[in-house]
Amino acid sequence: SSAASDVYKRQGKEATIVGKSALTIQERKAFIRDALDKYGDTVYLVALNQTRSSADAEDVSQDIFTRLPSLDALETTFTNEGHLKRWLIRVTLNACHDLHRHPWK
Repeated sequence: SSAASDVYKRQGKEATIVGKSALTIQERKAFIRDALDKYGDTVYLVALNQTRSSADAEDVSQDIFTRLPSLDALETTFTNEGHLKRWLIRVTLNACHDLHRHPWK
């Protein structure tokens, strides 16, 4: 079983992620590593599509996964891993839009 799925608690047919206060540091790190392994390429490709620059796409991708713990993502209840993927894509799109809002870009 994957690190992220180890963090999920079964409640009926849906899985919900435990709030960050209930997770150990090791569980949080494992969750982030697993999310990066599963969705890192997707986040990068979405960022590349939006920015049209590999350097900007790498910056956005790294920013998404380094901010993941501070964005309180682990406080959010994900009904399944598809929900996490959709959330990461939405955050990536927002980060790309923010990047283009800056006057120096």
